[in-house]
Amino acid sequence: MKNVLIILFLYVVFAFGQLQWAQRARVKDHTKFYSEVIQETIYELERRGFSSLTLLNITHNVNLQIYNFLVNGTVNYTNGFLVSIQKIDVTGIGQSVNTLTIDGVPTARATVSGTLNFREAKLGYDVTFHAVNGEVHKYTGEYTHTLISWPISIQQNITTKEITVSTWLGSLSGGLHTMVYRPANSTTEVISREFSPHHNLAGVRTWENVIVPIILDVIKNKVPFPVICYNYC
Repeated sequence: MKNVLIILFLYVVFAFGQLQWAQRARVKDHTKFYSEVIQETIYELERRGFSSLTLLNITHNVNLQIYNFLVNGTVNYTNGFLVSIQKIDVTGIGQSVNTLTIDGVPTARATVSGTLNFREAKLGYDVTFHAVNGEVHKYTGEYTHTLISWPISIQQNITTKEITVSTWLGSLSGGLHTMVYRPANSTTEVISREFSPHHNLAGVRTWENVIVPIILDVIKNKVPFPVICYNYC
């Protein structure tokens, strides 16, 4: 019984020490680090061209009558990509240092996180309408999202120095925008009623596969993860 009490006491002391250590530690200059990482990431996206952020093809059927004009057929949106962004900014930058126990082994991690915002982001498609009567109409289409946001978390295993990056689509808002077709005619007026922001959801989510590797490369070669300060600094 005495040995059990000693082991329990040592465990409590260890756990308390881990808690105190995590409360004191912080990532130094985390705001500067995150801002520079995102800036270099955007530079690389610009170098590649925003068109490297592609979209999935979309197909949906339309059978809609407005006034006396009936549109019945299938609309295909293909070759989609990010055309332009009016403004890019970051918000909510923060940091934390904590210990996570995995398979019974305490692992110390430092995290810097924030949100990357694309404002007034314009997406473009080639649009083909196949009418049930056999007619084929071709257009270009552009849809502008008022906000596309990406929460991004950058973590360092303090022991191994391994860096991991995770991100997900936080917001895809369309506001009052509608798809703009060129050339515009009565058919596009009708099919625009059938396109909504959520149609772009799956395609925009694939951008994670482009953004995360760029961030990892930036941290490895240009903007190293900051030092950890352990004494209330």
